[in-house]
Amino acid sequence: MERHLILAILLFAVTLFVSCALSLVALIGLPQDYFRTSRTPRSQYATQGFLGKAAIILKNLLGLILVVIGAVLSLPVIPGPGLLIVAAGIVLLDFHGKRRLLHTLLNRQYLLRSINRLRAAWSRAPLRVD
Repeated sequence: MERHLILAILLFAVTLFVSCALSLVALIGLPQDYFRTSRTPRSQYATQGFLGKAAIILKNLLGLILVVIGAVLSLPVIPGPGLLIVAAGIVLLDFHGKRRLLHTLLNRQYLLRSINRLRAAWSRAPLRVD
């Protein structure tokens, strides 16, 4: 029983660390004008054959994993930056209405302020949401 508890705590710690690291990379890597320019989904990978399609699948899978982990971390009893991780996961996903959903999320000033504080700590320009 004690061994299972230790394993569960370790699994929780590892997933928390990995999800925070991945969301940090995704949020810091966004260009400052990400929400001002129109982008077509998959434009970067669609013309690259099998590897491009595999990259799209992996990117969407990673985005889905981040959204699920972020949703769990958004629960009141579990500590962690849930909404930040959900936002990072949504950025990676390709679906119709993504920009509108992200605008709705990022119109919460505390969330945008948190993202821009993270970006400033890594010497990145703040995101602009219009």
